[in-house]
Amino acid sequence: MNERIQRLRQAFTASERQVDTERAVIVTRVYQQNEGKPQIIKRALAFDAILSEMTIEIRDDELIVGNHAQHRRGVPLFPEYAVDWILKDMDTFPTRIGDQFRITEEQTRVLREILPYWEGRCLRDKVMGAIPSFLKEMLDDGVIRNENFTMSGPGHMVPRYPELINQGLDSVIRTCKEKIVSLDPADLEYGEKYNFYQAGIIVCDALIKYANRFAEEACRQAREEADPKRQEELLRIASNCRRVPADAARDLWEALQFVYFVQLGIQIEANGLAIALGCPDQYLFPFYSKDLAAGHLTRDGAKELIECFYLKLNEIDKIYSNDATRYLQGPGHGQTITLGGVTRDGCDAVNELSYLMLEADRDIGLVQPDIAVKIARVTPNSFVREACKNSRAGLTKPKFFNDEVVIQSVMNIGIPLEDARDWGALGCSEPVVNGKTNSWGNSGHLNLAKCLELALHDGKCMITGKQLGPNTGDASKFTCFDQVLRAFKAQVQYFVKHIALFDNILDRLHAENAPLAFYSVALADCIDKGAHANKGGARYNTTSPLGI
Repeated sequence: MNERIQRLRQAFTASERQVDTERAVIVTRVYQQNEGKPQIIKRALAFDAILSEMTIEIRDDELIVGNHAQHRRGVPLFPEYAVDWILKDMDTFPTRIGDQFRITEEQTRVLREILPYWEGRCLRDKVMGAIPSFLKEMLDDGVIRNENFTMSGPGHMVPRYPELINQGLDSVIRTCKEKIVSLDPADLEYGEKYNFYQAGIIVCDALIKYANRFAEEACRQAREEADPKRQEELLRIASNCRRVPADAARDLWEALQFVYFVQLGIQIEANGLAIALGCPDQYLFPFYSKDLAAGHLTRDGAKELIECFYLKLNEIDKIYSNDATRYLQGPGHGQTITLGGVTRDGCDAVNELSYLMLEADRDIGLVQPDIAVKIARVTPNSFVREACKNSRAGLTKPKFFNDEVVIQSVMNIGIPLEDARDWGALGCSEPVVNGKTNSWGNSGHLNLAKCLELALHDGKCMITGKQLGPNTGDASKFTCFDQVLRAFKAQVQYFVKHIALFDNILDRLHAENAPLAFYSVALADCIDKGAHANKGGARYNTTSPLGI
């Protein structure tokens, strides 16, 4: 890596992880001031206020800009989803086992002042009030769990980046306005669709204004900058931020900046895990090749921009409860880049940018972005060897996927071949159709070891003696292993039905209480349907709990 990237990487790794209360304060105030408004409008207004008021900064050496929080490694809080764990755990954030975050006495004072407003109003409280007692008992006893989806948005999606970066958010705003004009006031869904389109306009305009704040800050710094080279960079950053995400990107620098602004928008709106980036070697390659052909950029210059982008992805971080940090530690949040494989028409998708993105990841050597490599029959051996260099470097990535097996598995759930080929990895290993899937991936955990315990004790818990599962027989009288398997499968099937019940309750309450306008703008078909993602607006919708 060059000297700039070394300095940026050192500044990042030397930074302390810390809590940021700005977002919590702003979202609380907006909700208090707009209690009578529809939820999707209220959330859109909160999004606008956060991006308008949060502290921003352009740091030394940066070429890609944007802040997830007030500090380089700050973590915002999302009280509209859950507050119980914050109130209970915040005093131990700096000292607990697991992920530690600095929090000041003033911040804890502010949180104790504002968080009680959310008791009974936040999503988790509504969920716990809606579930039947027998389901709550299963949660308390650790047979099933869905921690993430009661404290954040669903996440687990790939935005429609190829469309967005080639159209711009002004185009989305125009479409929403046209859709409003075309609505039939007599339609039973008029109100919901009208509010959705209004919210879409608000959130897109909010991100555009957010970018313009960085344009103004870059100009301010340029006026005070003594180094002519850095002054030129700051003026270019200002130009980029005036251009994107309002309009279509024109070159690689603008395209990377566009993508980062959208990543930030989705994260700041709802804190969801696994906001992946799809196949950037495909949708960024036209910008890269055009820049090189025109002499506007060298290969080394492109790598520097990509490495600046990778470092900014690492700034997006999350904080969990003390209980959750037992199994959710470290800053890995599933911002996966998928490289290689085949194109929508079945041809080799590997290009020069595929190699460059792997090389940049070896230089940076941090947790984000996660890298997934698709291997097909047509994939060049040279690309496989290049990906293996990353593994050999001890990066614990990339993860390798048999492209043809995954394509077939995606087709097996009814997705057409061209869309199935256009899959991207998110989270740990989940394939989704890029830009078209609202995936409730990781939507809960089923404790398979507990199911085995219950199978061996006729459905009773060894710890409490309570009857948690169905009666499946006295294992001391089993005469063959098949009886153990049948008892185990019966326990699993029983709890699978109940995790489905829990997810259905969560799904409805997310749709009613935490609709996501910007998340929905970033997915195909939501605008055409006039429905946000949690109301079925996306083209493909899946739910994927995990057996653990």
